[in-house]
Amino acid sequence: MNVNEHLTLLGEGADVVTVTANSSSDHVFNVTADQVNISGFTATGAIGSDKAGIYLSGRQHCNISENNASNNYYGIYMEYSSDNTLTSNIANSNNYYGIALYSSSNNTLTGNTANSNNYYGIYLRYSSNNLIYNNYFNNTNNAYDYGNNQWNITKTAGANIIGGPFLGGNYWSDYTGVDTDADGLGDTMLPYNSSGNITNGGDFHPLVVQTDTTPPVITITTPEPYGLYTVGMELDFSATDDESGVDTVVGTLTNTSEVSQDDESGFAPDVGVYTLVVTATDNASNTNVSDPVFF
Repeated sequence: MNVNEHLTLLGEGADVVTVTANSSSDHVFNVTADQVNISGFTATGAIGSDKAGIYLSGRQHCNISENNASNNYYGIYMEYSSDNTLTSNIANSNNYYGIALYSSSNNTLTGNTANSNNYYGIYLRYSSNNLIYNNYFNNTNNAYDYGNNQWNITKTAGANIIGGPFLGGNYWSDYTGVDTDADGLGDTMLPYNSSGNITNGGDFHPLVVQTDTTPPVITITTPEPYGLYTVGMELDFSATDDESGVDTVVGTLTNTSEVSQDDESGFAPDVGVYTLVVTATDNASNTNVSDPVFF
């Protein structure tokens, strides 16, 4: 599809609208005009040599967002272009590069995902002054760049592409540094340089998946320890987990005959003498067990 005038192409969503290359030797979207907006499409089938799902040459002020450019020769290819934005696109399983910039400058790439591409997730050649942050790269070779580009912004509060609390750099599947202050940004082995393939600088704030090792906090409101049982009294207990969230919470009642049963909060046991123990597990499989409450 040749896009040769200033316009907006808005699909219903990349999971709804698929545009396939006319032939394997064509680009799916061939952008030859400035100020073009393309959003909400899957672009696939451009598997011929040097063809792309979305291709821009000599373009300015274009916005390419929320598209899926997978299973092509290149996912998204931009050359001789400047002042464009690539936002929240997917470029996976392409024969060569997921995203490529050639002789291009002053472009912004954020929120994009490039996984399982055969050569590089992102490839920059003769390109400088591009801003690349908050993207997700999981490839055998994640990046190639010997220009002067910026791979992170200053640490800024806000949800990042892997759900962490700060924006900074990008997620790199092969980053092996450590997040020493638990803010979700790597603090060692900086800057990340894709095994030397980013020759000038690199990512000074690589995103790190935070590991939840803290179990839930259990609160037992009723019964009170050694309190008197009242007819119809309902168990009242809960658990909270600020990291991964609570998966299960269950109370185990044991009577004087050593018979136990698992119950939920709100259950009203028969009159008797019991021990209550509450067990809570979060979504990271951390478990907490309360002290026994006798009543």
